[in-house]
Amino acid sequence: MIVKLYKSNQLLVLFALPLIMLVFWGKGLFFIAENSLNLENSSWLMQLITPSNFLLNKIFAFLIILYTGIVLNTTINKNEVFERQTYLPALIYVVFMSSFPNLQQLHPMLVSNLFWVFAFRKLLMIYNQLPCKSEVFDASFLIVVSFLFFSPTGLIILILPWATLFIFRPFILREYSMPLIAGSLVAIYVYSYSLFYPDYIDSFQLENEYTHFEIFQSEYWYPISGVFIFILYLSIVQILGSLAANTLRFKKIISVVVAFLLLSVFGMGFEKFINNNEGFLLLSAVPFTLILSFYFFYAKKAWLAEGLFYLLCILLIVNIYLPS
Repeated sequence: MIVKLYKSNQLLVLFALPLIMLVFWGKGLFFIAENSLNLENSSWLMQLITPSNFLLNKIFAFLIILYTGIVLNTTINKNEVFERQTYLPALIYVVFMSSFPNLQQLHPMLVSNLFWVFAFRKLLMIYNQLPCKSEVFDASFLIVVSFLFFSPTGLIILILPWATLFIFRPFILREYSMPLIAGSLVAIYVYSYSLFYPDYIDSFQLENEYTHFEIFQSEYWYPISGVFIFILYLSIVQILGSLAANTLRFKKIISVVVAFLLLSVFGMGFEKFINNNEGFLLLSAVPFTLILSFYFFYAKKAWLAEGLFYLLCILLIVNIYLPS
C-alpha cells in the first residue's frame, strides 16, 4: 500500500513522510543521549551549524533529511525521469537515511548529501542548456563546498561534472574547465583564510567518531543486507530491461546516475577500507535512491515490490528498537 501510494502522483503523500520518518526516529528522539556521536573535532563549518542541544541537533538532522528527499524528488519529477510524477525517491531516501540509529543526528555525510543533490539538479540542467558553463560551475562549486563538511573522500564526486559533460555534450574546453576553476576558488579561499587563522586548517583533519564509525552488527543486519542486495539486483535488471524501449534522453540520464553510483561506490570503498568508517553506506544514499526507485516504480509484480519494501522496513525497525 505504501509503495503504491508513493508511486502515484498525489502530492499529499509528501505530508506523510515525517510520520514515516518518526517510526524510525522515535527511539532516538525520546532517548536523545543514546548512541550519540562526538563530532567536536569535525570541520569548522560542521561545528558552526551543529546545535549544542542534542535534541535540537536531532530535529535539525530530521528536517535536513526530509528536505533533501523532497528536493531530490522534485529534481527527478522536473526532469521527467519516470513516465509520470512519483514520490518514491523521497520515500526511499528518507528511509535509507533513517536506517542507522547511531546516525540519527547531524553529521557530515548528511550535509554533504544535501549539497550533492543540489549539484545533481544543476548537472541535469546541462542537457537542455547551450552553453552550460554556469550550470557546470555551480554543480562543481557545490561539490567542493560539500568537502568542507565531510572529508577529502567527497572530492571523488568532483569527477561527476566531467562525466556528465562527456555523456551529454561534445567536448568544449571552457565547459570542462569549470570544475577546476570552482575547486581553485575554494582552495584559494581556504588557503587565504588559513594565513590569518592557522587553526582553521587543523579543523579539516576530521578525526572524529564519524570518520571511524562502526555499525552495530546485530543478528538482523545480515537479513537486512540480503534483502537490500536483492532489491538492488532487481532494480539493475529493471533498468537494463527498460533501456532499449526508452528515449535517448532517458538513457543519458541513467548513464549519469550510474556514473554517480560508481564514483560514490569508489568513495565507499575508500571510507571502509582506508578510514574503517562503516558510515560509508550513506555516501551512496543519493544514487542508490535513484536506482531503487526504478524497481519500485516499474515492478510488474506489485505485490512482490510491496512485500520486499515492508520486509526491509520491518527488519530495519526491529534492528533499531530491539537490537540483539
